[in-house]
Amino acid sequence: MTGPDFAELPPAVAVARRGGWEGAFEVAVLSHDDRSLRRRRLETVHQETFVLDLPPGTRVEEGDAFVLADGRLIGVVAAEETLVEVSGVDLVLAAFMLGGRHALSQVEGDRLLVRPDAALVQMLGTLGVTLRQVSEPFHPAEGGGHHHDGDHAGHKPTVISRTGRMPDLPEEDLPQGGPFGGAA
Repeated sequence: MTGPDFAELPPAVAVARRGGWEGAFEVAVLSHDDRSLRRRRLETVHQETFVLDLPPGTRVEEGDAFVLADGRLIGVVAAEETLVEVSGVDLVLAAFMLGGRHALSQVEGDRLLVRPDAALVQMLGTLGVTLRQVSEPFHPAEGGGHHHDGDHAGHKPTVISRTGRMPDLPEEDLPQGGPFGGAA
């Protein structure tokens, strides 16, 4: 299926934040991932096609609006997504384990929401928490997810072993002082 070329589509060139606009001519229902795109072809609920042409790092949330080059507005609604609800007494431990795996999580008072992932669900199941599949908009806490190309270049070591040895690390990258050597 071929559609219009990006050059033929009306571009969304800016974002109007929630409360700072009114009078959208159309609405786009977008998943969490679609709300953080910068350049992509999208459709509204009535199949109006437009293209995002936003600065890098632009993120939209429910209630924001895309501003098209001609001044029209397209309101943003968060789409319902299949998620796993985590509840029970060990939520702090569950959140800690999810953070250690860089998993995006929506944190609420009595529950966490995460994307369905077999490995995460299996891990969470060992903690004794209650797991339930739900369908609702996903609004994970910012800062989770930790995106990069798979290597941890530039990360400084933050944990050392009980022996104080970390093979293959230059001496200057090891913590100085404390319980593993040198003066505190």
